[in-house]
Amino acid sequence: MRKFLLFCLLPSFALAQTKSGYYAGFLKGPDGTPVTNAVIYNNNNGDRTFSGNEGYYVIEVSSGDTLLIRFANNTTQKIGVPDYMIQAKVPDYQPAILEYAAPVRSTAYMQKVGNDSSHALPPWLKNLNFQEGLQYFRMQPYVDPSKEYKKMKNADGTISLKPLIRRHLMLRGSYTVNWAVRQVNQEPDQQKTFAQGRPVNNQLQWQGPEMGELFSFGPAIASLEFDGSKYDYDQNGRLVPKGSGNGHAANGYANTPFRNGMFFSQLLSLQGQGNYIKSQKNFTLRILKSHEDLLIRRNENEKTMIAWTGGFKQRGSVITAGFDHYAEKFTNSNRNGYLNYIYGQSLITPASFSNAQGSYLGNGQRSFSPLADNPLYMLDNPDGFFKTRHTQASLKFNHQVRRVTFYLNQSIESAAENMREGFRNGSAVSESGISRLRDHKTFNYILMAGGTGRIHYDVYKLNSMVLFNYVFSDLHHRISQEGSAVYRRQRTTHDLLVSYQTTYQWSYHEAGLNLTQKMYFTNTSPGKYFFLPGINGYVRIRPNAKKLDIKISAGANVTRQDISTSQSFASAGWLRYRAAETGSFIPQDAPATITGILPQRVADANVQLECNYGSNFRFIAELMSKRTSNDICRAGTG
Repeated sequence: MRKFLLFCLLPSFALAQTKSGYYAGFLKGPDGTPVTNAVIYNNNNGDRTFSGNEGYYVIEVSSGDTLLIRFANNTTQKIGVPDYMIQAKVPDYQPAILEYAAPVRSTAYMQKVGNDSSHALPPWLKNLNFQEGLQYFRMQPYVDPSKEYKKMKNADGTISLKPLIRRHLMLRGSYTVNWAVRQVNQEPDQQKTFAQGRPVNNQLQWQGPEMGELFSFGPAIASLEFDGSKYDYDQNGRLVPKGSGNGHAANGYANTPFRNGMFFSQLLSLQGQGNYIKSQKNFTLRILKSHEDLLIRRNENEKTMIAWTGGFKQRGSVITAGFDHYAEKFTNSNRNGYLNYIYGQSLITPASFSNAQGSYLGNGQRSFSPLADNPLYMLDNPDGFFKTRHTQASLKFNHQVRRVTFYLNQSIESAAENMREGFRNGSAVSESGISRLRDHKTFNYILMAGGTGRIHYDVYKLNSMVLFNYVFSDLHHRISQEGSAVYRRQRTTHDLLVSYQTTYQWSYHEAGLNLTQKMYFTNTSPGKYFFLPGINGYVRIRPNAKKLDIKISAGANVTRQDISTSQSFASAGWLRYRAAETGSFIPQDAPATITGILPQRVADANVQLECNYGSNFRFIAELMSKRTSNDICRAGTG
């Protein structure tokens, strides 16, 4: 059986008595290399830990405890815990003192071995004045030679050193300028072979926008040329068969609404960190200003952002505060797919018509058909705009006590959207135009509290954790639109989750179970309280520690989800429109109230089989069932 050597940090001797505290040590192999990922289990109190990268470990012990060490090759070794090795506090491990782990003797003894290099001491230890007759002593806390110490105390064989903690403040920052040119990816191929037209007397003839059709099929462009006449729809004249014009050959026009985009931004970033006594403080500040010429013509975007975070850490407590604000402005709103509609119009423009030659004809629009729109005319929209603003402040508190972690987080959010959307006058969608001014304001408060705790059993192969999470939210929304009602929505929710997670390992195999119970309360539902259970588990088998890995998992869960308080549900009414009417769709109508609507209920179950063989083969099979009820959709009219 392979033997392992155990080294312990600066052991101390004490009188025989019942003690409780911490035992620290190192695991090293016969060749002196650290032994990592070994399991150290206390047979008496059930505590368990693992050896780290340098073989170091710390575990809770009491007088008379026995430790069972299980190595990666599945061999085990038992050791007893002497009282003099039990520390009252968690040792502050510093790798720099590993070579000085042997007990240090009195001054007389050290004089005898002073010339022995194997007992060489660092300068900070050589300069200590030891009392004659002191046979053993221990260092408290463990000492890092690279640190400074301002006070030493010797009491009953224990030398206590008080570190010298210097106040410091570190500041650093950066200023970044970013400039970029952007291009569109490959666009869909468009037909550039045939001109606008129709068959006349069984022969394809060119006919211009006067024909008033949305889609047409005319002769090949290569068989046509311009006649040079004055023509409102083309500065080169009308198209005629080759040999009957002015010799100016016709070529297919490119009608893309895109261009090369440009982006410019400036970012100022500052970070600070300070140290005082046993506390640490830090902050981060970021300020951003950017301008972008979007890829689609005549559209710009401006963005401003400021974000600040600050933190305070002392012992096991961490407090973090944050504030961020950003604002954006776009030339056009795309909430109703306005820019998508413009791109679609460019795709159906025939190759014999040029949108770029002009978007106006007299007081109206110049387009290839009265039923279509010139994308450049639609982009020249002086009334369109979209503005958004978002501000959020948060405060977070975390505290850890041994195996238990608590947290308390809260945030306040304020947001606003202001836009004018629709279709400009003279468009194929509406001759008089469609213009809607929409204003949406939001104020939300969210509180989160919870914690996690580890549970130890007498069997070190079993590891469990309990999780608790509570979320309180108070949401407020106000939506106003021209020609529509003002919607005021408020929802208060309480969301409580308790979860028990456990894993069991044996040999090279593993099994896990996760039990959850969720309770949900909302003031907008007729059913005030909902209990939502869940169960998930898995079994993982690795036969004979070979490359084969088989995992079987299964689960069943029930969830509830309320309808959103912030969006219009007119999008659920798209079944009301015929294909020819979809271009005039503008999300406007919304439910007058959200009170009395049951949350959507989703119940799902699944079973999965996963097989892996090394890194070369993987097989997954899954059977899933999902059932949704209380979902909402808008019924068609007429």
